[in-house]
Amino acid sequence: MRTTILAALATVALASTADAQFVRCWGAGKVTTGGFPQYGQSAVPTDLGYIVGIDAGYAHTVTVDEEGIVRCWGAGDGAGTGDLDYNFGQSQVPDNLGTVIAVAAGHYHNVALRADGTVRCWGYNGCGQLNVPPGLGYVSAVAASICGTSVVTSVGTVVTWGGSDGWANGLYGVTSVAGGACHWLALKSNGRVESNQNYIGSACYSSAIVPFDLEGVVAIAAGDYHSIALKADGTVRCWGAGTAVLSGDPHYGQCVVPPDLGAAVAIAGGSRHTVALLADGTVRAWGQDFYGQGMTPAGLGTVSAIAAGGVHTVALSSVPSPRCPADFNNDNFVDGTDLGSLLSSWGSCVTGWPNCRPDLDGNGFVEGDDLGLLLGSWGRCRD
Repeated sequence: MRTTILAALATVALASTADAQFVRCWGAGKVTTGGFPQYGQSAVPTDLGYIVGIDAGYAHTVTVDEEGIVRCWGAGDGAGTGDLDYNFGQSQVPDNLGTVIAVAAGHYHNVALRADGTVRCWGYNGCGQLNVPPGLGYVSAVAASICGTSVVTSVGTVVTWGGSDGWANGLYGVTSVAGGACHWLALKSNGRVESNQNYIGSACYSSAIVPFDLEGVVAIAAGDYHSIALKADGTVRCWGAGTAVLSGDPHYGQCVVPPDLGAAVAIAGGSRHTVALLADGTVRAWGQDFYGQGMTPAGLGTVSAIAAGGVHTVALSSVPSPRCPADFNNDNFVDGTDLGSLLSSWGSCVTGWPNCRPDLDGNGFVEGDDLGLLLGSWGRCRD
């Protein structure tokens, strides 16, 4: 959700085809309960192709593979279950979509950039964000916000619809865009960042007020109420909500960049958390962590791309998801040892040990539902 790509990142991180690409998800949605926030957005399908692009909406995940085929899962999948407030068909890929080269996910809608430079949108249309205007010409990058869609044309101009229409009129030399709840950012080829501050002023927790000294930027991203920039030297800057950890929404420290972060190569903004991909292929996250979206899993491997949703995080990794999630000690059996690990971790994962693997359903707690999942997979792990 509202990520940006380096060197092509049209709000989705495109991966190198030189490495194996496995989609890994953590946070909410490892299971589908039909209620917030468990919509299956982190339950990765087992039949995906070779994935080269990812993004995350509020409660759904979208991917594109090397053949240009788009897959979605999570809220809005047409299964007929779940809170109607989150089901708008965003996980139902349209027929005849064609060959896609980039995707972007808003809260409840998706945008696909096709190989011929045209754009297709689907999902929620309450703000008109699906109504692609005529005469766009060839599009080079796409982005989606909570209630809007924005594209960069081949000549470096920006067109936005569904929310803050016209904010970028007169901008040129733009390479990528990113949007949040009510703010938009545009990255220019000179490394400077523009925003829709002229539309919203200091509203949305000052997320559109770009620091005056910010330059040398190579990527941008936006959460609901915060903005993130990645500089050429690998440093990360953040402004808007969450510049401190306060008692009250939406301030969860999502803009408190860890001082020991190291050099980053990609960034992503979730609703109230921030994710960075580091130069060594590892992932760091900070901010809200109610559902484990900030707890990077153990054994993640080398990561080449990241995305952040409402309460889940997505990565492209060199290592597939554990074949047997309840096999905590990796001995190919789910048995009494694993049961003991689960029972010893009983309670909240938010304040417990990091990478809380016994939280099998990803709701931030080790409890009865996780025990049921473990017992349901008892015995030798399947080949």
